[in-house]
Amino acid sequence: MTSRVCFDVTSNRTYSTTEKNVNFSNIEAICKRAFLALPVRFRTMALSAYQSKLWNLAVSERIRVYGPQIVEGDLIPISFKDTSTFNTSMASEVIVFSQNETYLSRPCIHDVVLPLAGDGMELPQNSIGEFIKEYLKRDETFGRWEVEGRGCQLYVRSVKYRKILSQPHNVTFSTSLDPTRNNGSCIRLNFALRTGEYATMAIREL
Repeated sequence: MTSRVCFDVTSNRTYSTTEKNVNFSNIEAICKRAFLALPVRFRTMALSAYQSKLWNLAVSERIRVYGPQIVEGDLIPISFKDTSTFNTSMASEVIVFSQNETYLSRPCIHDVVLPLAGDGMELPQNSIGEFIKEYLKRDETFGRWEVEGRGCQLYVRSVKYRKILSQPHNVTFSTSLDPTRNNGSCIRLNFALRTGEYATMAIREL
């Protein structure tokens, strides 16, 4: 039997307990109450961090498996199709890429998107879709987008899609001698990125 020392935050009292006194069958409810006790901004940050972690893992897996080219089953923006030809309204922002389809313009790897996990998300119809689904199922979060408590809801906002690769624009560069490095050559880069894209990630690829 394992003894533990616990600290009661409500009374500032330290006490001993044992595992046999802890009701582990109710651990999910305990964790939920603890999570809901956090300020809303921290809960939102935690959910965003989870979404971003999964998205980054999925992108890495996508590039590892299929490389830097568009493949069957990838997701692309719906703007590549003439939506006036659809008989029903298209609620989704994306469509599944197929080599046999005709598009307004030819999609490429820079048009491929992946979802930030959320309510109503579309998944790629290839192994990356299964990768995302299995990750969520392993964490028991697949389809569980709503957390209620204290008279309010914390809802995983409607799904958003991010491009997996991006190209910087307005790129210029210059070279010069760096006196701090024995006059070795250095390069100065200037470029612009879209909102949510970071220069640190772009420079890492050099």
